[in-house]
Amino acid sequence: MSRAVPSARRHLCAALLLCLPALPGLARADAALLAPARVTWLVAVAVAVCVPALILAAMYWWDRRPRVAALALVVLVVGAAGLLEWRFREQRANEQRLEVLQRLGSLRSRLESVIANNLSLTNGLAAFVAANPDLSQEEFAAYARNVIAREPSLRNLAAAPGLVVRYVYPREGNEAVLGLDYRANPAQREVAERVLQSGDLVVAGPVELVQGGTALIGRAPVYIDAPGRPRVTWGLVSAPIDVHKVLQLAGLEDPLPDGLRIAIRGKDGKGEHGEVFHGDAGVFEDRGAITVPVLIGGGSWQIGAVPGQDLRTRYGAWVIRLFALVLLALVLNALRANARARARERQYAVALERQANFDPLTGLPNRPLFRQQLESAIARSGRTGARHALLFIDLDEFKSVNDNLGHDAGDQLLIDVGRRIRGCVRASDTVARLSGDEFTAILYDIVAEESISRVADAIVEALGRAHRIGEHEVFCGASVGVAVYPDDASSADALMIKADQAMYAVKRSGRNGWYFYTREMQEKSERRHRLYNELVGALDSGRIVAHLQPIVSVQTGRIVSCEALARWQREDGSWVSPGEFVPVAEESGLINRVDFVVMQAAIDAVRAINDRLGTGIGLSANVSPRIFSSQNQQLQRWMETVKAAGREIELTVEITERLLFDDPAEAHKALDELAASGIGISIDDFGTGNASLIHLTRFPVGIIKIDRSFTRAIGLGRAEEALIDTILVMAERLDLRVVAEGVETEEQYDYLRSRNCDCVQGYFLGRPVSAAEFLEMARHAGTPRGSS
Repeated sequence: MSRAVPSARRHLCAALLLCLPALPGLARADAALLAPARVTWLVAVAVAVCVPALILAAMYWWDRRPRVAALALVVLVVGAAGLLEWRFREQRANEQRLEVLQRLGSLRSRLESVIANNLSLTNGLAAFVAANPDLSQEEFAAYARNVIAREPSLRNLAAAPGLVVRYVYPREGNEAVLGLDYRANPAQREVAERVLQSGDLVVAGPVELVQGGTALIGRAPVYIDAPGRPRVTWGLVSAPIDVHKVLQLAGLEDPLPDGLRIAIRGKDGKGEHGEVFHGDAGVFEDRGAITVPVLIGGGSWQIGAVPGQDLRTRYGAWVIRLFALVLLALVLNALRANARARARERQYAVALERQANFDPLTGLPNRPLFRQQLESAIARSGRTGARHALLFIDLDEFKSVNDNLGHDAGDQLLIDVGRRIRGCVRASDTVARLSGDEFTAILYDIVAEESISRVADAIVEALGRAHRIGEHEVFCGASVGVAVYPDDASSADALMIKADQAMYAVKRSGRNGWYFYTREMQEKSERRHRLYNELVGALDSGRIVAHLQPIVSVQTGRIVSCEALARWQREDGSWVSPGEFVPVAEESGLINRVDFVVMQAAIDAVRAINDRLGTGIGLSANVSPRIFSSQNQQLQRWMETVKAAGREIELTVEITERLLFDDPAEAHKALDELAASGIGISIDDFGTGNASLIHLTRFPVGIIKIDRSFTRAIGLGRAEEALIDTILVMAERLDLRVVAEGVETEEQYDYLRSRNCDCVQGYFLGRPVSAAEFLEMARHAGTPRGSS
C-alpha cells in the first residue's frame, strides 16, 4: 500500500490539473467582453487563491481524511465548472453578436456594391444628357439600350426635362410614365425637389411605379453649363432598379440560419427614420437588435438583425457540466487507476517505438526505418557482394483525389496503395512510405534485372487499376524510378537521388510508367541545376530583359499592342533560349520573379514609347499560374503593380488554359478584381490545354490567343483551319477579341484577315525586339508587316 500511495497522489494531481488550462481564461481582466472589472478581478483572485489551496488540501487529506478530500474536490470541480460555464455563455453571446455583425457587414457591402453599379450608370446617363441636351428619342434609346444591356437589374431609363418625363426606354410597358409631371405627383414630388436642391444623385423607394411594379429609383439632376452663362437646370434622369433583383444579388433572399431575423428600413434614403421595406418590422423594436448603415446615393438605409436562440450555448453548457462530472469521477477513482497506469506506461513505450519506425496510416516502415534498412542492406553487400534495387514510387494525380473527395478519401487511397505495392514484392523485401504520396521499395539480393522489371511492371499495373473509395472509383497511376546498388551508386543517399531522378524522368515523359536510372538523367539534372544557379544570378544582376513583339490590328494594319517576352543574355553576349530557361524557372518557382521583372520593364518601356510618340499602344504580359498560389506577398505586389500600370496603359494579363482547368478560388478572385479595374484578361495558347468551354464563362476573359500550332497549319491542314474558323465564330458569339499567334507568311495573314480575326502576331509582322528597336518600329511603320 505504501508504494501505491505516492503513485495515487500523482494521478490525483494529473486529474485535477486537467481543468487548469481553462482557468487562466476565466481570470482575464477583459471587462469590455465578460463582466465589470471588479467582478473580473474577484474571479481572478478566487481562482488564484482557492484552486491551489483546494488542490493541496485534497492531496494532503487524501489518505488521512478521504471525506474531507472528496468534499474539497467536489467544491473545486463544481466551482470551476460554474465559472467555466459563465465564461462560456458570455463568450458565446459576444461571438454570436460578432457573427451577426460580420453577416450584416457582408450584406451591406454587397448591397452598396450592387446599388453603386446601378447608380454609376445613372450618373453616366445624366452626363450624357448634359452633353446632349437636345437629344432625340432615337439617341436616348440607343444610349439607354447599351446601359440596360450591361445592367439587367435596371427596369428602364427615363429623362424628364423640366421635371416632365419626355424620354423613356424601353418604351413598351412604360408608356404610362411618359408625360409624368413630378411636381404634380405627390408620391414623387418631394424626392424630385430634393434632387434639384441638393444637386446630388438621390435614391427613392421602394415605390410603386405608375407603369406597374415596385422599384428603387435613382434620380440625378442634369445641369447645362455654358461658358460665360449661369448654370441652367435641364431636369433630371431616373433609373428604376428592380428591388427583387437587388435583394437577390446582395444575398438577402438566401436562407438564413435558424432564428435569425433581418429587416431593412430607410425608404427614400431616410436611414433609421425611413419606413421598413424588407423583412419583419419588429426587428428594429427588439432591444437586442444589431444595426448597420447602408450608404446609397445621397441617403442611407439601415439593416437590422436579431440573433436566434443559440443551441451551441445550451449544448456547450451541458458539455461543461458533463465534463465536470467526468473529471470528478476520474479524480475520485485516481487510486484505483494506479495499477492500470503502470500497464499503460508499458503499452505507451511500445507504441512510441512503433510510432518512431512505422507510418501510422499505412502501417508501413517510415523514412527513418527505411533508411536504416537500406543502409543495412548496403553494409551487407560489402561482405556478400549482393545487388539491391531501390524503387522510388510517386502517385500521379493524387492531389486531385484530396481536392475533390477530401483527405479522408486520400488516406484510404494511400492505405490501398501501400497494400497493393506490398502485394507486388516478396515478403522479404521492404516497402515504406516516405511522406505524402511517396513510397519506396527495396528489392534485396537481385540476380537479374528482369526480376526488377517484372516488379516495376506489376506495381504500375496494380496502381493503375481502379481503387474503390466508398462509393467512388478512383484512378491514380504511379511514376516509378529504379536505381540499383552498386551499379548506379555507392551510398544510400546517392541511390535515393538516382532513383528520384529516374522517377522525375517518368513524370516529365507522361507519367504512369517506370524508368531505370541512366547517366543521361544525371547529366540532365546537373545541367538544370547549373542553369538554375545561373538564372538566379541573372535575375540578381538584371540580365533578364523584356523584348516586345508587335500585335497588329487586321482591320487597320497598325500596331495596337505588344507582348512582353523574357530574354536572357549572358555576360559573354550569348542568348539563352526561353525554351531552355523558362521550364527551369517554372519547376523551381522562379517564374513569378521572372514574370514580374519582365512585366515591370515592359510597362516602363511601353509607357515611355507612348509618351514619346503620342500613341496608345497596349501591353500583354504573361503570368504563371504559380502566382495565384504563392504564400507570401508576391500576389499582392503583382496585383498592385498591374492595377497601377492599367491606369496609364491598356494592359492585358495573359493566363494559360491550365489555370482555367485548375479553377483555383484565389485566381478567380484576383482576375475578377483585375477585370473590375479595367485590366484585360487573355487566354494564351488557346486550344492546346485541357479546359472545356464552360471554364471560359467562369473567368472574366476578354481575349483569346489562337496557338501558333493552328496558325502554322493554314493552307496545309483543313482540320486546323476548321478549328480556327470555329474559334473565330465562337469568339464573335461570346463577344471576345481574337489574336492569332505565329503568323509567319502572307498566306496566313490574308487567311486570318478574310475571316475577320481581330489581331495577329508573329514573325511576318515583327520579331520580338528590344524596347529601343520597338520604338523605331512603331515610329516608322504603321504596320510592321514583313519586318524582321
